Amino acid sequence: MPSKQQLTQQLLNQLPADDLPSLEHALKTWWQDPRDDGGLRLSLWGYDVFKFLLIEQYEFEFLKVLSPSLLMTLNRKLDCPYYIRAGKTPRLIMFGSQQAMMYAMYGDLEKFLGYLDRT
Repeated sequence: MPSKQQLTQQLLNQLPADDLPSLEHALKTWWQDPRDDGGLRLSLWGYDVFKFLLIEQYEFEFLKVLSPSLLMTLNRKLDCPYYIRAGKTPRLIMFGSQQAMMYAMYGDLEKFLGYLDRT
């Protein structure tokens, strides 16, 4: 998997040339944590970029309340970009088929995170 900076640059290269943000601005606004080691959770702006570029996404409903520890584990362990849609029925939207397939096989966020902890 490319680094967050490489991935952001690849996305910028695919966007229309008119009014492109700088790499630094894109890193700060597209990711929840712009640090290189900060995880791959997308902000709403980043999610909109992925949607605009029609990148394949996999959407899952959360069956449990998202605790801070679950969010931290997702941030540390998911190696594909993802977005968490909050609301009455929160959803995890993943942009990586391999981890999405594993999540679908487990069918439960805590079991899936247990799998991620073992890998």
